[in-house]
Amino acid sequence: MYAIIQDGGHQYKVAEGMTVRLEKKNLTAGQEIQFPDVLLYSNQAPIQSGPDDIRLGNPFVNGVKVIGQVVDQIKGEKITI
Repeated sequence: MYAIIQDGGHQYKVAEGMTVRLEKKNLTAGQEIQFPDVLLYSNQAPIQSGPDDIRLGNPFVNGVKVIGQVVDQIKGEKITI
C-alpha cells in the first residue's frame, strides 16, 4: 500500500517501511508522528499493475492517516553563497 501525504507545504509519496526526509520537526528519535493530511491512498503496492483500490481526497481522504516514527534529526550541508 502507498499514500501521498502533505506536510509542510510539500507532498510525499510514502509506502510501508519507507524512510522519508522531511522538514525539521520538534521531535526526538523514536517518537511517533502522524500525518492526517492524506491526499491519495491505495491498498496496492506501487509497482504492481492490475485492479487497484484508490481513494482520492477532496482535498483530503476522510478516515485515513499515516503514522510514522522519527528515526533521527540531521542537518543538511551548510551552503555559502
